[in-house]
Amino acid sequence: RAYYYLIPLLPLAAIGTGAIVLRGIPIVVDTFLTGFDTLTRRWLWAPTSQGGTWIRARMVHLVTALGVFIFLVSPFLISGLLTFVDVLNRMDTPIPDLLVDQADAREVADYVNARVGPSDLVLASPALAWMLDANVADFQQSLAFEGQATIHYPAGIPHDRFAYPTSPEIARYVVIDPVWKNWGAVLMPEVAGLIGAVEAWPLEFKAGEIHVYANPGFTSD
Repeated sequence: RAYYYLIPLLPLAAIGTGAIVLRGIPIVVDTFLTGFDTLTRRWLWAPTSQGGTWIRARMVHLVTALGVFIFLVSPFLISGLLTFVDVLNRMDTPIPDLLVDQADAREVADYVNARVGPSDLVLASPALAWMLDANVADFQQSLAFEGQATIHYPAGIPHDRFAYPTSPEIARYVVIDPVWKNWGAVLMPEVAGLIGAVEAWPLEFKAGEIHVYANPGFTSD
């Protein structure tokens, strides 16, 4: 649900992987080389002639190279090839279902900003909330203010932990986009319930997959 929290650790993982490869390859090569050499001497073939010794040495090096390729090189090679094929075929991930069209987001932001004041509350996803000139909150924060739990907020957070009230009842607009429809509503029944309630409000503006609902009970201070 929140794998992106591990992103700061990826550089450390990359450094560790590089160190393992750099330090580990000589050890693996030496292990294979010594092991196959011992195996051929004890169990298979221990020639005494110069030509036989040369052939056995070449066979040991060949088998060692094959073993190193299978155990060290092939995983990286296979992973790289699969990634390359995925890129060529437009890699299929869940991310496109969560993307918000930039032009649509700008159009919605312009519409909302022309109608709200700095103290008005607008519920929107982080994908476009940063463009709004108002008090903004996302659906999880709104539910948390109501005392409900979400996957990122525990239940019962005191109201004084919030910079301003984020209850949906006082929101002037609620903006629903693919982030909430295809992610929030799927993972959190509470968000799905809130979206269902909001979709009963008047649909005041729409741009692509972004819908702006006006709170019929909103009253300005």
